Amino acid sequence: MPTDEVRIKSLYVGLYRTFIRFGVLIAAAWLFAVFSYYLSRTTGADWLARSGAVMSLVGAAVTFRLVHFYQGALATALKEGLVSLPREIELRLRPPKSYQLLSYLGYLTGVVGTGVGATGICCCGWSPEPVSPFSAGARPATRSPSGSGPRQTCPTPMN
Repeated sequence: MPTDEVRIKSLYVGLYRTFIRFGVLIAAAWLFAVFSYYLSRTTGADWLARSGAVMSLVGAAVTFRLVHFYQGALATALKEGLVSLPREIELRLRPPKSYQLLSYLGYLTGVVGTGVGATGICCCGWSPEPVSPFSAGARPATRSPSGSGPRQTCPTPMN
């Protein structure tokens, strides 16, 4: 096998390895959201909104890093003379299906994570309206776990 073919295959292997890692990261973000939904429903703690933030960050990071690695691989192939300029333009306009799928999953993860983060409080049975410490629905004020710090008022869960 000529050396150029070996280098091209090596670039593709590295690129697909990166795709797999980013795919696992996106899957972990979705699984964390499902697990945090379960925790939010069983414990009453506010895990779901936090997992939405994690999903948004993972979606954005994966999408940007994916573009970086793909463009870097194309630049390397062009520098080393492994691909011609017309072929590089074609690869930029029509990337591999796995790249397209992972990009869309990254976008979807970011958008869904934003929605989950914004509505996570509502989904878990907590009131989205701020509760005044003087309202009838407020719990007694509590101190932080260390005993020092400002007093906080927690909303009552909706049934």
